[in-house]
Amino acid sequence: MPDGSDGSDGGKEAAIPIGLGTLFGAFKHGRRDGDDLFRQEARKSFDNDPEISLAKRILENPEGLSPEVIGIIESFLTRVHQVYLLQAQNDALRSTVDGLRVIASFDGLTGLLTQQAFRAYGEEMFNHSARNGGRIACVMGDVDRFKSVNDHYGHAAGDTVLRSVGGVVRSTVRERDVAGRDGGEEFGIILPGTDLDGACIFAERLRRGIEAKEFEFGGNVCPVTMSFGVAVRDIADGTFDELKARADKGLYAAKNDHGRNAVVLSSVSGRGGFRCVSPQDRFRYEGNEHNVFDLGVLVRRLLGKVGVLSVR
Repeated sequence: MPDGSDGSDGGKEAAIPIGLGTLFGAFKHGRRDGDDLFRQEARKSFDNDPEISLAKRILENPEGLSPEVIGIIESFLTRVHQVYLLQAQNDALRSTVDGLRVIASFDGLTGLLTQQAFRAYGEEMFNHSARNGGRIACVMGDVDRFKSVNDHYGHAAGDTVLRSVGGVVRSTVRERDVAGRDGGEEFGIILPGTDLDGACIFAERLRRGIEAKEFEFGGNVCPVTMSFGVAVRDIADGTFDELKARADKGLYAAKNDHGRNAVVLSSVSGRGGFRCVSPQDRFRYEGNEHNVFDLGVLVRRLLGKVGVLSVR
């Protein structure tokens, strides 16, 4: 959801008068299969129209009306019913197009947004944050040594890993966050209203969630980990792509400089370097959120200094 929305629709349900299957069947068979349902929708609206009801009552008691007048009223009712029928078809088509647009926005394997949809939401949320001076963070993650999973266990195993990663991401994000598959085995999450500490906590929670997953292919246990890069909007970031590029640099550093299975925080512009959250030094916080926030304090103190903070 773009920033500024709580993910709800105010209690209103989207009206979908006729389903996709009916509409596709109607088009495929010259609309004959869909005609009955289209007519039912049109009839409901037609019968509830007060002016139509009045015209019907006049026809039920036509005393004093000439045959010409009666014919005009009957012709009027027929034409109006056709208009209602066309409106029902138009509403169904509009609803179907909206539904297809939503379906096309999601990756079928992971259940997350597609790359195109993720970036579109990212741009909208970034611009909203920039206009209002709000915070926004971007987390980019990549499955470690994913190619070896495909090479050793097959693409079906790789799909299983990606599907599982998607599940972990979906269960970790808040309602207002946006998560997508940014191509291949790379994932992105946009965290509106989130500072460096919060983004660090979130990414580390994801890292631990993936690491805790157990995969077994062909009787062999296959450990799977992910590396993450984190960036928070800085005054120097003019676009979402620039924010994402900094998160990607953190991801690159996590894989190449910190031994993978790590979270690397991109420093704010002008401060230089990265700050790393990784297993090496065994700074543990086993489910203790207080210690997690202590970590955030340490990160803030180290900003602007050269060095690496390694935790797990």
